[in-house]
Amino acid sequence: MLKKFLFATLLAFLPIAAARADLWGEFRNSMGTKWDTLYLSGNFHDSLGLKEADGDSIGYWRYYQGSIFESTFVAFAADKIWAGNFRRAFRASKSDGSTGAYAVRALVWKNGGRVSHNFDEGGWFTYLVTSAYPEVNIASTDTIGTVAALGTGANPVTVNVKQGSVPIAGVQVQVVDSLTQSATQAIGNTDANGVIRFNLNSGFYFVRLFKPGYLFAAPETLVVSGATTKNFAGTLFDPGTPSSPSLCRVYGWVFGLSADSLAGVTVTAEIKTSPLKAGLIVISPYLKAATTNSSGYWYLDLYPNLSLTPSTTKYEFTVYLNSTPIAKRTVTVPNQASWQFTW
Repeated sequence: MLKKFLFATLLAFLPIAAARADLWGEFRNSMGTKWDTLYLSGNFHDSLGLKEADGDSIGYWRYYQGSIFESTFVAFAADKIWAGNFRRAFRASKSDGSTGAYAVRALVWKNGGRVSHNFDEGGWFTYLVTSAYPEVNIASTDTIGTVAALGTGANPVTVNVKQGSVPIAGVQVQVVDSLTQSATQAIGNTDANGVIRFNLNSGFYFVRLFKPGYLFAAPETLVVSGATTKNFAGTLFDPGTPSSPSLCRVYGWVFGLSADSLAGVTVTAEIKTSPLKAGLIVISPYLKAATTNSSGYWYLDLYPNLSLTPSTTKYEFTVYLNSTPIAKRTVTVPNQASWQFTW
C-alpha cells in the first residue's frame, strides 16, 4: 500500500536554501506505564533559519502502542536559546488526571547547514523523563543517543529514488532499525540526481521516504552487506480537481507513530469570522469536514482566503480521533487548484 510517513506533512529537517526545520521526537516515561510515550511534532520556518516562527503550527500528541492515546496541552511559549536553536516547554496530562511539564530543545537548520551540535542531525531523538512531575514543574531530560546524519557504519550505501527513469530530488530518506522501526540510523535528502549516500553496518533496515506531493511505499526495506546500492520508486500524487473552479482542493494524510494509516479520523476546516462572504453570498458559519480513508488520506474543497470577504481570515484545521481533538493548525488556503496541507 502506498503511504506517507507520519501525518505525511510532518516532514523532517529539510536542509534547503530557504531554511525550514520540522521537529518530531519521542518521549518515554521511565516507569514504562501505559502512557509511556509522548509524541511531539513542530513546524518551524524562517527565511534565514535564525529564529523559531509559526509557533501556532506546533502540535503534540500522546501515543500508546502506535495509536493516539490522548492529546497534550501547550502551556508555555517557545523561546530562542541562541540563533538556530529553540526550546519549547509544554504541559501534558495523563489519564489519571495528573499533569506534568516537559522542556524540549531542538535543532533548527540554517541555509542547508546544521546550527547546533547538541542534538540529532535531523533524525528521531528520544528523551528520558525521569519521573512523574507535578504541575508546572519542568521535567529534567537526558538524551539517550545521537545519530550522524549520513550514518557511521562500515559499508557505503547508495540510494536512488526515481519516478520511472526520472530522478526525484529533495526526497527525505530515513533509515531506521528493523526491530523497533523508530531508532534512526541515518537520514538525509536526495540530491538533484535523486541520489543519497549513507554509511551503514551490515544488516536489515526499514526506509521511510517523504516528499510533499509524492507517494512512496512505507516502509521500504534495505538489506546491507558490503557496498550496497538500492533503488526506490515514488509516484507524483494527483489529488484531482476541486468541485468548483473557485475552490482549492486541500489534501493530506494522517498516520500513526509507526507509519500506520489512521482511518476514520475526522479532519475539519473552519473559519470563525462572521459575517463571511464568498462574492455576495454570506457563508458563515463556515465549517467543512472530511474523514480519512483506509490509507489515512483526506481532502476538502475550500475557498481560498483571498477570495473571501474579509480576505484576512484564516482556516483553523482540527484533527479529531474518537471525537477528541488531537491537533490544530491555523493556515491561509492559497488561491490555487490544489494544496497539500502540512501540520
